[in-house]
Amino acid sequence: ANLVDLLVQPNGDYYLVGTTKGGMTTGGARLGASLYVENDGGLADPFVAKFTNAGAPIWIANLGGASDETATHALLTNNQLLVAGKCSSGGTSTLCSAGNGHWLVSLNP
Repeated sequence: ANLVDLLVQPNGDYYLVGTTKGGMTTGGARLGASLYVENDGGLADPFVAKFTNAGAPIWIANLGGASDETATHALLTNNQLLVAGKCSSGGTSTLCSAGNGHWLVSLNP
């Protein structure tokens, strides 16, 4: 996995934002398999993971699809988590309907 950002909430809970290939695991157990937007095609996919201030995983979401998508920036505001990135494989997916380009996702953390 390639970590793009670490964002901390006022209560100490935090988000890891980055890019991975083939999903994420923690402690030997796969998290968020049901949270995939699409099945990953083995290419790069952006992810967002939330942890408690003690480091326990709360949830993880893979935002990618069949194309090659990467996360490049993240910003935590009062009521939303913004994640930006790019597509570079030329294919189409939920994030990249036009192939190559950039995307922006807003999550309610």
